Formats: sequence, C-alpha cells, structure tokens
Amino acid sequence: MAIFGIGRTGGLKRQLEEAQQKNSYLKRAYAAAQNNRLTSDWISQATSADSEIRGSIRMLRNRARQLVRDSDFAKSALRAVRNNVVGTGIRMQAQVRMQRGGRLAEEINRRIEEEWDRWTSAKRCHCGGKLSWYDIQRLCITSMLESGEVFVRFVKQPFGNSKVPLGLEIIESDLLDDDYNSIAKNGNEIRMGVEIDSWGRPVAYHFFDYHPGDYQFSYAQKAAKRRVRIPAEDIIHLYTIERPGQTRGISAFATAIMRLRNLSGYEEAEIVAARASSSMMAFVKTPDQELFEDGTFDQESVLILAPAVFAGWRLVKRCSSSRQIALMMRSHRSCSRCCVLWRLVLAAPTRK
Repeated sequence: MAIFGIGRTGGLKRQLEEAQQKNSYLKRAYAAAQNNRLTSDWISQATSADSEIRGSIRMLRNRARQLVRDSDFAKSALRAVRNNVVGTGIRMQAQVRMQRGGRLAEEINRRIEEEWDRWTSAKRCHCGGKLSWYDIQRLCITSMLESGEVFVRFVKQPFGNSKVPLGLEIIESDLLDDDYNSIAKNGNEIRMGVEIDSWGRPVAYHFFDYHPGDYQFSYAQKAAKRRVRIPAEDIIHLYTIERPGQTRGISAFATAIMRLRNLSGYEEAEIVAARASSSMMAFVKTPDQELFEDGTFDQESVLILAPAVFAGWRLVKRCSSSRQIALMMRSHRSCSRCCVLWRLVLAAPTRK
C-alpha cells in the first residue's frame, strides 16, 4: 500500500535504475551483437561446421567449378595460386649421412634420387598412367581450391614397369557420398561419407565406385549405388580446416561466388547495352509488327542488330532514339545473337 505516493515513487525509481544499468551493459557490449533497426534482418545461427557444410557443399562445389570454367577472374586467381604453390614442382632431395663424420653420403643420395625420378613418371606413379608426379601436385592444389577438397589414395602395387609397389590414385570429392550419414556397426559415426571414431579421427572413407555426375556412362552403377570402404591410412584428405570438428572441405571461392556472378552479369548488361546503342540508329513503333520483324526467337519477334541500321525508315510514324533504347535495355537481358525482343520495342518511350 502506497502512503502519500511514497511506495509508487520507490517502484518507479527502481525501474529507472534497472533501465540505466541495462543501458550501461548494452554500451559495453559489442556493436555487432546489438539488435536494432540496422541489424534486425541479420539472422545468424549457432550451428556446427558440419551442419553448415552438409546442406551447401554440393552446390558450392558445382558453382565454383562453373565460375572457374567461365570467369576469367576465377581462372586467373586459381592459376596464380597454383603457380605460386607448386611452381616447377616439389622435388625430393636425399639427405642420407654417413655414420662416421656426419657427412652426406653422396653416392647413396644420388642413387636414391635417380630411383625417385624414375618412379615419378606418369606410367609408374599414377594408377591411370596419365599424370606424372608434377601433374599430380598441380591437380591436387587445383582441386583443393576449386572443389574444397581432394583425395589421394595409396595403392600398394607396382604399375608400369616399376619395381616400387606403390601407385597414387586421385579421387575427386564428388565420389565421397555426401548423403551417407549413419552409425556404423562398430559404433563409429559416419558424417558425409567420412567414418570417424569417438575422438573425431577419420577411420575410413566411403566412396562410390563411379562418378555420380557421369550421366552418360554410369547408369548401371548409379542404380546400384555401390560404395567402397577404404581405410583412412590409405587416404590423404587434402582440405583446409577452418573450424574445429570440420569433416569436409569448402571451396576457396565460397565467399566470392556471388560477387563474381554479379560482376559477370553487370559486364554482360553493359556490353549488350553498348552494342545495341551503337548498332541501331532508331526503332520504329508501328502496329504492323510483321513488316519489321527479322525472325523469331523463343516464339518472340526479334530484330537483328547490325551497325548503322535504321529499321523501317520509309514507314516511320513514331521512333525513339538509340540512346533511349539503350537505357531501357540496361535492365533487360538479350540473347547471345544480339536480338532485341519486339515487345520491348513496342514498350519503348517515343518521341513525336
């Protein structure tokens, strides 16, 4: 019960003090952690590394490869990193020393290096007989950056006329079953095709015996969905670990994919608009559409752009300048043959 308003005044005072204390806490907090009108659409979740990777790994990998195929920026970046890391190849230099004196055993080292150089030829070191030791290095760093990971398998048998019972098989990341998540009979956990023990140490890798994207040649294998379990001691898994507990690798282009795609679309729009503006001198707007069409594309009437063209100048009723049409085309895509849809012409601004 408030006597002469003393109790109510005390309650308001306590609320004011709590608000001031809370405000002081917010001022001492990180600016990036505050929720206000500028950060209300910033949604973030406390997910593990594998939870983030599982739903994105395949799409990121495919889009990164498409960028490397089509974008000169991505291709040049990949080439620069590969040349700086591999260069002319990582070579082996024997350093066997003599027991007495600690001097280098030059004759033994020379023979070891000769045998090594003999094994590094394509027909001896690569299971498929196509890649030399230098080619394997370049392919591994390229696949690791582009796809996020690559696998090297030790096959313990001689190839070609080699006396060394060892060959290397390069396995693309697509062959590891991304959708295989289960608990093995021995109690190990399988995450995206990687079997790990209770400490998170890889125990085995579960690969397809075919490439899932080899649509034209692997119908029977795709229907069977056969997997091969390969022990971890026979596999080198090359990828960059960016978070604790991360099982699979992510493409190095993951943060640049959207920017590179937008840049490519912007360049295309600018070039198409510039070509259209410099090619067509004027456009005719007339109800007699069929008199001026040069053909159809996707069931739409089109005009073929060429330098110094004034479409239908003898029957001009109302026309728009090429500058106006170019401004309109900046927000519209054009086909690869530089055709302009006739519906755009009919909707273009006119000048009497």
